[in-house]
Amino acid sequence: MYLADPEGNGIEVYADRPRASWRWQGTEIAMDTQPLDLQALAARAQAPWRGAPEGSVIGHVHLQTGALEAARQFYTEDLGFDLTCTYRGALFFGSGGYHHHLATNIWNSWGAGPRDPKATGIAEIELRLGAEAPEALRARIGTDLADPWGIRYRLTAQP
Repeated sequence: MYLADPEGNGIEVYADRPRASWRWQGTEIAMDTQPLDLQALAARAQAPWRGAPEGSVIGHVHLQTGALEAARQFYTEDLGFDLTCTYRGALFFGSGGYHHHLATNIWNSWGAGPRDPKATGIAEIELRLGAEAPEALRARIGTDLADPWGIRYRLTAQP
């Protein structure tokens, strides 16, 4: 399900499938968007909505960027992620064999420059690095990095 927060940031609510069910085409994951059966989903509810369940995590973040090549360079060369999918104006990046931790697109932002630091929106993303994180990325723990659009990345070791 796709929602928007009060600042206009997009939110995708999803349940990840087991890795064994992911479809790969070479080194890229096969991505698609399927219709959601809202009646079937509502029928599975076990209680009224009371907020995100304890233990919910942000599995991945999608960002609007100004250029795909600059995004590819930053996320693969600077942060060390694998390019896991190229999809109609979007790129998906992951590590440790995961389909994607970050995605970028130019659907509403082609040609955009750095974000005004006083504007609403995402200013910083903390990347909690587990054992599967690329070594080059783990070597940067504590380093403050920023993408070409001004979003800062704080790298920390996962507890």
